[in-house]
Amino acid sequence: MATNKTRKKENAANSIDLMGGMLAQTGRQPAAPKESVSESTKGGAAPDSSWTHFSAICSEDLVNKIRFIAHEEGFSIRDVVDKAFANFIGAYESKKGRRIKLKPQKKMVIDDIL
Repeated sequence: MATNKTRKKENAANSIDLMGGMLAQTGRQPAAPKESVSESTKGGAAPDSSWTHFSAICSEDLVNKIRFIAHEEGFSIRDVVDKAFANFIGAYESKKGRRIKLKPQKKMVIDDIL
């Protein structure tokens, strides 16, 4: 059984192979890797603790393009997707003329269910 570390290496290799194929179709060469600096880690600060895992189902074409952009520009997929979500939400709020305000969710404790 493959370990999580082994799977990550295999997935990274597959992503690079996929992007190499996409680049070959365009006649372009992969960009040299850049140091990834996200807004949350600039200046060596610890990442923002408000990150949460989020899964979504997207078209294969969109996923491949996000991977391509992240690789081409030297950023993580998380950084690219986070920026895309932020831009989408900003455009939505501008169109509606108001900011989205979320109520903080109350954390439940196990005693609350019985």
